[in-house]
Amino acid sequence: MNEHVRLLKPKSKDAQAIIADANATPSAVAEAVNRIKEAQASLKAAQEGLTNQADKTKLVQALATLKQPISTEGKTPKSTQAFNQARK
Repeated sequence: MNEHVRLLKPKSKDAQAIIADANATPSAVAEAVNRIKEAQASLKAAQEGLTNQADKTKLVQALATLKQPISTEGKTPKSTQAFNQARK
């Protein structure tokens, strides 16, 4: 995604400058708006690509392991209470 941001920052700044220019022509403003929309779409696609690439299988398995009940046999009430508080 950093590559997308690096490539799109100058385009976005140019487009914002045109939109802020009181003397800009309507066609220049429309073009600038289109560039911003394209930049937003490209960034969204990059974000979705990152989200879809993550394999969370091992994280889900680890979380399930952590949520399993743990025996408190032989533990003091104070240590059991501290453990249960830390686990929340």
